[in-house]
Order: sequence, then structure tokens, then C-alpha cells
Amino acid sequence: MLGVCCWNVRGLNSSSKRNAVRAVISKHCNRIVCLQESKVTFVSNSFLRSIGRPFLNKCVYLESDGTSGGVITCWNSRLFTGHDVLVRKYSITVLLSHAKSGTNFYVTNVYGPATWGGKEEFFTEVAQLKSFCKGCWIICGDFNCIRKQEERKGKIWSTRNMTLFNNLISDLALIDPPMMNQSFTWSNMQKNPTMARLDRFLISTEWDQEFSLSKVVALPRVTSDHWPILLSAQRDTKGRQKIFRFEEAWLNHDGFQSKVPGWWAEGGNKSSAVLTFSAKLRHCRQRIKEWCKNEFYSIRDHKTLLMDEIHTIDIAEELGTLPEAGVARREELKDKLREVLNDEAAMWRARANQHWLREGDNNTKYFHCVANRRRRANGIGVVTDNGRVYQSEENDTFFFSVARKRYMRNIRLMWNLFEWASGLKINREKSELYYLGRIEGKAERLAQLLDCKVGSLPTTYLGNDWDWSRILGEDTLVSLSSRRTLSKFKERVSSFCIGQTEDRIGWRWDNNNIFSVRSAYRMLNDRGTRDGRGSLIWRLRIPLKIKVFCWLVLKKRTLTAVNLSLTGWPGSTTCALCGVHEESVDHLFTQCVFTSNRVTPWDPMGSMS
Repeated sequence: MLGVCCWNVRGLNSSSKRNAVRAVISKHCNRIVCLQESKVTFVSNSFLRSIGRPFLNKCVYLESDGTSGGVITCWNSRLFTGHDVLVRKYSITVLLSHAKSGTNFYVTNVYGPATWGGKEEFFTEVAQLKSFCKGCWIICGDFNCIRKQEERKGKIWSTRNMTLFNNLISDLALIDPPMMNQSFTWSNMQKNPTMARLDRFLISTEWDQEFSLSKVVALPRVTSDHWPILLSAQRDTKGRQKIFRFEEAWLNHDGFQSKVPGWWAEGGNKSSAVLTFSAKLRHCRQRIKEWCKNEFYSIRDHKTLLMDEIHTIDIAEELGTLPEAGVARREELKDKLREVLNDEAAMWRARANQHWLREGDNNTKYFHCVANRRRRANGIGVVTDNGRVYQSEENDTFFFSVARKRYMRNIRLMWNLFEWASGLKINREKSELYYLGRIEGKAERLAQLLDCKVGSLPTTYLGNDWDWSRILGEDTLVSLSSRRTLSKFKERVSSFCIGQTEDRIGWRWDNNNIFSVRSAYRMLNDRGTRDGRGSLIWRLRIPLKIKVFCWLVLKKRTLTAVNLSLTGWPGSTTCALCGVHEESVDHLFTQCVFTSNRVTPWDPMGSMS
């Protein structure tokens, strides 16, 4: 596992600060450390030992400009070897090679200007590093800039600089991994603090593919007004049982579709249709696995073989020894390689679960990143309970088993082997057995085999109730809250007086309920027609941008295709969702079939709540 620490230390001229930095480095990260705002003009060996002893013994640095600035990148030479170094005005880039695995990657340590004037120059310098850094690449440091307003608490940030920063990340095709344990990295430490996320890691897609389990956490802040942040990079080497997945590439293989009916017919007959169907599925799955192992190629291996053979033909052409059949053979190999790449893209598209992309999109790196991001999001890194942190997977373990003696003996044997191999002791007093059967006394007999106590449901875990009632709700036909709603509706209906005459439309601005031009003119001069929903929107407790959007919809001023055509827009006014009617405000939000099937429509003539 690799670890990279990034920290704006706000000066290293005093020995107390250097001791504090050394304490954090020695405890949390002793491999690669990137420091900003060191405020030193020269880094000697003794100075490096004072902040990184005994782990960090190699470094490159950018001297400070007076009493500000200064960047230091240091690493452990027993684990990494430094090669190329590029020093610029705001950054240091070094190529490191891992001694054990041989993995090469670039580390760029940046310190962005705090003033508005140098932002564009800083972003331009970082963008130019793309031509130097190929492959795995990390950019870390104090950027003195945020990406969105949610990354700052207090003063509003400049939207122009946020746009430039987001465009830089997009142009470099970098990934901004979020922090796992907090939202900000800097605070002015006042009574009403201003906080922002100024420090961050940016990683390339190649790094994300190489180390798919990378995560960023904030470390304790013992000095400076910035929190140190740590990037933990780890490959996904955990062994897991393979799940049978039907691959789309199998359908393109010759002979596969003709073999499936025969495999399906080979399944044995059972006593019922359900058992027969299940047996046929298991048999067909086993035959597909055997066919895939014996006849179907491995996409990765087949792609490597095709590319190597194409490269061999290219070398022969360069040397002038290419036979006449070599050109046709190369075209044939390229066609096969194109099919393999399409199969690979289809496989990763299914892994990433992205259905909105069009067929034929071969951006396999994107699907790698989506699959890795989904895998990281599905993991629980830490559990906190009453101030106690459970971070390792060995603290609490659940065993689900059939309630039989031989299974309990296997569990007890596994416990004994664990205690013998690890030297740790399993707390039998805190271990509980939950029995879901109906045989009396069986739970006690099984608990005696495990030397633990019997638990009862519902129970609690980490202080929270472990009960299905919170999920299923009360087992009643109509809840109390629904009854109150029905009662209020009944009272509202009963409050209307029903007369003997037929209903008719009346003009309420005249005493005779008959429309006249004079009454309409008097009404318009006095107060006009006012829609009370407009004022109601601004009293709702919702974000401001949602209020503005609701007001635009109410006034029919949103940029639909019909409204754009009134300004001279040459495009089609047909609704892009249903493709039938014109895309007006009323159609888009209340009448479109796509909208009514997916969201709750907003009735512009009704009342808002």
C-alpha cells in the first residue's frame, strides 16, 4: 500500500513546528510527504532529518519567496527511487519508482497563489505539466481555490476562479477523490470560523485503474491552520468468489447460440416445474462455464496476443522483410482486435452499470473508473460508536449457519485455529447466538457447544435497534396520521353549502355576478389580477435556486424549445422526451408522458404546498 501525505505547514523555521510535523509523519505516513509554505530557502540534510527522521532521507524543494511560499517533496529512498525532476514557479514534479513492484508514477506538489492576480498563471503552469507527466500521476497541494460554494463556509468565493479550476481538472482528465472523514482542510480558527477545502489530491485515470481502492482522509492538526491530508493507495487484491455473469460478448461468438438449446435440453426432469426450471438453469450455467474455459478466449490475453502479432508485422515491414501475405494478415488481425475491443467495452459497460451511453462507445477507461468508484463507494471504512472507532475488519464478525451441531463444531474449531494462529483471544462472554427456529431448548444446547450466551431478538448493535419494524412500519391498514388527513378532508368537504340550483360560472367583481367591461376596467385599475402562488414560493424553506426555478416555471419563462423559438432559435420545437408535442412549459412539466411517469407533476393551476 502506498501513502502520500500533503500538508501546508505554514512555516518550518522553528524547532517546535518541525517536531510537530515529524510526529505526524512518523505516525501516519513515512513514505512520501509533500509540504507547502515551508518558508525556507535551503533544505540541508540535517533539516530533512529534523522533519522526517528516520524515514524520509531524499527530497527536492522549491525555495520560498521571502517570508512566504516554499515547497518540499520528500520520500523514503529505501522504498522509492527518484528519477526526473521538473521545478516550476508554483510546483515541483518528480518521477518516482517503487522499489518492490517497479510501478512508476509522477508526483506534483503545488502551492497556488493566494492573490487573485496569479491564478491564471498558476492554472496555465499546471496545464502544461500534462505533456511531461504520462501514465500514473498525482497532483497534491494547497491550490488556494475551491470547486464549488459548498466547499467553503463563510465568505462567498469567486465563481470565475471556480470555473477556471473546474475547467483545468476537466481538461487534464483528472479525478478529485472526496475526503472520507471531513469536508474542509483550512480554518481561520476564529469564534465564527471561515472554513474551506483548499488542499486536495487530484489523480489520473491511470492511477485510479492501478490503485482502485484509493481514498483520502484528513489527519489530526497539531500545528498550522491547515489539516494534513493522506492519500492511501491500494490495489484491489482481495480474493472474492466469482459470480456468474452473462457476457454480451458471448452472443457474438460463432456457435454459442446454437449450443444453448442443447444444453438447456440436457437438464434433468424433477418432480415439479419449479425444480425442473432451477435444475436446467444450474446445468446450463455449468456448461457455459466449461465452454468459456475451453473455447472462449480471455479478452485480456487475446488482446495482448493480437497486439503483439500486429507489432511484429510492423517491425518486419520496417526492416523490409514483410511477405506479401503479411499485409492481408495485418488487416485480418486489426479486424479481430476491433472485435475484441468492442467485447471489452461491452464487458466494462455492464460492470459500470451505465445505461445512458449510446451503443458503440468504446471509452473503456471511463468504465474502469466508474466501476472502481462504485466499488469504493460500496465499502465501509470505519464505524464510530460512542467515541470508539472500529476501523479493522476483525473487530466484529457475523456467522450465519444452519442450526446443527456439526456446523457449530466447525465454527468452534475455526475460533480455536484463529486464536492459535494470531495469538489473540476471542471474547466468548460478548459472543451471542441468535436462534430463529422453533425447537425449545435447542438454542441453549448450541450455545453450550460454542461456550457463548443466547441472544434474543430484537437486539441492538452499535447502540442502534436491530429491528425490522423501523423498515416495515406498523402492521395496520390506515395509520393515525392518514386518519387525521382523511378527517380534515371530510371536514373541508362538509363545510361547503350545497344549494338547489345548478352551478354556473360567475364574475365575482360585480354584484350581479355578470361580466361587464366597466367592472373589469375597475378591477384592473384598483388591484389587477394577482397570483398568490408567486409570493408563496418565496416563503417556502427550500434553496434559493429552487425558488427561482419554480418562479420561472410559474411565469412560463424557462428556456423551453417554444420560448427559445420566440427569440429566433432555429432548432426544432418538438419535445425531446416524447417526440410528439411541442416543448412548452405546460407540456414539459405537466403533460409530457415522460414527466408524468418519472416525477410528480406540478399542477400550475393548483396550490403549492
